[in-house]
Amino acid sequence: IISFGAAGRQLYISTWNAYFKDVTPESDRNAVMAVRTRLTLVLGMIVPLATGYILSMAKEDSVKILIHQSYIVLAIFAALLLMFVLRKIRGGDKITEEKTVKEEKHRIDLKDAFITITKNKNYMFFMFCLFFYYSSWQLDWTLWYYGRVHYLGLDEFMLSVSDVAGTFAQFIAVGFWKKINDKMGASFGTPYGIWGLALSCFCIIFSTQLYEQGNALLSTAVFMVIWFIASLPQPVITLNLPLCLMEVADPKYSALCISLFTILTTFTNAIMPAVGVAIHNALGGDVSAFRETYLIICFLRIIAGGLFFIRWRKMRKTA
Repeated sequence: IISFGAAGRQLYISTWNAYFKDVTPESDRNAVMAVRTRLTLVLGMIVPLATGYILSMAKEDSVKILIHQSYIVLAIFAALLLMFVLRKIRGGDKITEEKTVKEEKHRIDLKDAFITITKNKNYMFFMFCLFFYYSSWQLDWTLWYYGRVHYLGLDEFMLSVSDVAGTFAQFIAVGFWKKINDKMGASFGTPYGIWGLALSCFCIIFSTQLYEQGNALLSTAVFMVIWFIASLPQPVITLNLPLCLMEVADPKYSALCISLFTILTTFTNAIMPAVGVAIHNALGGDVSAFRETYLIICFLRIIAGGLFFIRWRKMRKTA
């Protein structure tokens, strides 16, 4: 059942980027993506805080399970509403090119597509940077939640508060990064967002050290403060990566380029969280091993940000 649900989610992600490119004119993409990111972050603050509070009020597991089931039912209705809305949206490049696309519709020549895409150096280097970034980011997707519960002692509500703290920081920073995109281009801010993820490693390292010493309240406060600061540059990841992809995707095979983007991120998502847990266990599986694992993750994210910084310099020279 989990695999079936994940397959549907990945299909949505892979087609969404191509859909966004079709219905949004190129000149408006930065502004539209900024609005979408803002709305996503607003809901990212309200929904986890409300649902986490409701869960924390329930003491029995049977009640918690019933609440989770209610969330899923509500999500189904939200998905049906989303389907209705998406079917009503038309516009952007899709409308002006619709007649031409119908007239020129033909089967994709896989050999020509492979040669064309592999010769696109900007796209290939972007995918290399992307692979390194997603690998370093997804390494802690299991450890992040495990550590906050077992090594920092957060309950459901405090987990939601920590998520909201990071989301709120991103929300107030979106407008700033949108302006940076307008002036410097989408490629400029991406490394700073990734370096923000590297900084976020220290919030879990320092706070678990304090919690281990018996300073529960101080450890939570330190975690929240560093996490808030580290989240300020992170909206550029959500905002800029799709824009960077559309900059380098080959016009003839743009849908295929976007699909490869999703395949790559899905592949790393299937492997890297387990790799992170394996590193943690190999180092001892305790809180010290947890902090050592995060030092490794931090180092890899610094490198990933460096690769995107190099990419920005290359793109700037060839602009």
